[in-house]
Amino acid sequence: MGGTGGSVEVLSNEDVEMFSEIITIDVYSEGEEGSTVDIEVIYEFRNALADSISVEMGFPEFCNSECADFEDYKLRDFLTFQKINEEWEEIESTYTKTETKNWYLSTLTLEPGENIVKNTYTLTPTSYRKASRYWVEYILETGASWAGNISSADIIINFHDGLSAYDLVELGPEGFIFSEDRKSVMWDLKKLEPSESDNINIAYEDPNLASAGCSFVRSEDDVSSTEASSYYPSDGELRYFPCKAYDRQSDTAWVEGVSGDGVGEWIELPLWGGKIYENLQLVNGYAADETLWEENNRIKALKLTFSNGYEETFELNDSSEVQSFVLGQKVSDVSWAKVEILEVYKGTKYEDTALSEIRLLGL
Repeated sequence: MGGTGGSVEVLSNEDVEMFSEIITIDVYSEGEEGSTVDIEVIYEFRNALADSISVEMGFPEFCNSECADFEDYKLRDFLTFQKINEEWEEIESTYTKTETKNWYLSTLTLEPGENIVKNTYTLTPTSYRKASRYWVEYILETGASWAGNISSADIIINFHDGLSAYDLVELGPEGFIFSEDRKSVMWDLKKLEPSESDNINIAYEDPNLASAGCSFVRSEDDVSSTEASSYYPSDGELRYFPCKAYDRQSDTAWVEGVSGDGVGEWIELPLWGGKIYENLQLVNGYAADETLWEENNRIKALKLTFSNGYEETFELNDSSEVQSFVLGQKVSDVSWAKVEILEVYKGTKYEDTALSEIRLLGL
């Protein structure tokens, strides 16, 4: 797997304590440089000895032999700094490969008492399952190699470029809290002897790439019978597949494909079992432009049925603006939700009923 870094390990001395670490992870959406993650880790070390000592530290890169073949699996722009006289001074680090992991190695002089060290690097998150979903991991367990436990470890994840906590599909371990605007999430860990269960796992869906999964659907053979009861046949380059209703693009739409108004037709939304869903958000009708919106049917009422059996109906406005609803109860441990048309607003020209965008939000 790519996109993995770890906490520094002591390689030459067991008398130094890692007192605390502050890990800041900045996650950026897809752009000209691709989806990236910037990581900064600030460590406070305690040298309990009366004299200064020289300590070799290694920062592990967990990608094994795959780093030789895939540049994106490597950590990029890795730097080590030490605070000396209140100024950050860069410390030389060398890149070394072993059979199990790769290392950025630095030799630091630690004075008696407190010493502050910083690592910074950039990585490309691993794309998985569908092209729009990414995975990043930070390995805290390597910090267990230091003398004693870690008094505190603060981990902060900041989301940029339109990303927010609502885009998360997996997050661990438990014990995190969100900022009020859902643009940050953090852990405040105390007296930590980190193990594998403490490792930070982040999986998220990039809203700027949400249409990527739909781009792989090119014909009827690519659409499962569980995804929709029907969809309108392709019209030249225009396609109306079920995934068009959740590709984060309001100028595309799922359009049902039966004769008549499409009452009773449905699509299935893929969901993630680790999330707790609280809100429904949608764009009704075919919202590519005002004319198409008026000519096609819009949904007046729909039923939402989750994989755990919970059902709820919603009355929609006849509007092309984004509509938001609070679910009657929080829904968790579900893998899909079925969206069924119950009633429609009539279009001026066509009987086909369209849905441009629908999304369930949760944490």
